[in-house]
Amino acid sequence: MPVCASGYNLKDVLAIINSIRLHSDQDIHTISQFYEDLLERMGGENKSAGEFYTPRPVIRFMVETMAPQIGETVYDPACGSAGFLVEA
Repeated sequence: MPVCASGYNLKDVLAIINSIRLHSDQDIHTISQFYEDLLERMGGENKSAGEFYTPRPVIRFMVETMAPQIGETVYDPACGSAGFLVEA
């Protein structure tokens, strides 16, 4: 099954991720492991590994869905091409 094939709406997934509070080293390790596993799965699906660039239509959809307001902080943890920062 593709990584992105699920019954969750993107906004629901982002809300779940946003609710995670990292209070201990174990919490940080768990989320790091999740991220690494996700990258490995995505690399396997694409038959490549390394740099990943989010397509602009996907970035626009995510920014429109989250609807950031003036004065709010936009966080782009990878900031490869700064696509999220530019679109926000």
